[in-house]
Amino acid sequence: MCMATLPKSCVGFYTKVPKSDHMVPISNIEGFAKPNGGLWTTPKGALTWEEWCVDNMYAPAETKKGWHWDISPDAHLLIIDTLLDLQKAVAKFGIPTSLVGPVLDYKKLANLKGEEKLDGIWLTDNGQWETRLPKRAGDPNLYGWDLDTILWFNMKHLLNQREYQTPAPARVIRTKGQLVKNTAWGR
Repeated sequence: MCMATLPKSCVGFYTKVPKSDHMVPISNIEGFAKPNGGLWTTPKGALTWEEWCVDNMYAPAETKKGWHWDISPDAHLLIIDTLLDLQKAVAKFGIPTSLVGPVLDYKKLANLKGEEKLDGIWLTDNGQWETRLPKRAGDPNLYGWDLDTILWFNMKHLLNQREYQTPAPARVIRTKGQLVKNTAWGR
C-alpha cells in the first residue's frame, strides 16, 4: 500500500459535536463502494464536503458546524493513492458483489486486530480520481467517495478537537485537485 505522509490535520462537518461514543459502527452497504458509519473528514486545505456540495449545485441538507482536529502521527490508515493501491486492498480485504464489482469489506477493515489494526482509510485526491470509475468491467472502484477523504473508524488519533470556521460559500472548480476557478456563488 501507499506510504504517503499523513496530513497534519483534518476537518469535518456535523450537526452535533462529534464524540467517539456517538460514532455509528462501520457497516457495508450491499452493492455500494462506500460504507455506512464512522467519522468522515477531509485533510485540512483540501476540498471539503460542504464545498463539494456547492460546487456540484447540491445544497447541504442541514446547517452543519465545522470541526477541526490535529492528526496524531501514530494514526494507522489504509492509504489509497492509486488504482493499484485499491486493487491490492481489495485482493486482501475485498468481498465480491454482483452490482459494482469487488468492494472493500469495510466492516472487516474496521475490526482488524494486532499489527493490521487500522484507525481508518485515507483516499487521497489522486486516489479519488484514479478509483472513481472502473476502468474495465469487474474492476474495483470507489465511486461515491467524491473527494480527498479520511474515513475514521475511531477517534483515538484525532487530537485537539475545535470548531472550524468555514469560508463563505463559493463555487470551487477543480480538475484533478487543481483549483481552476473560485467565484462567489449566487451573488
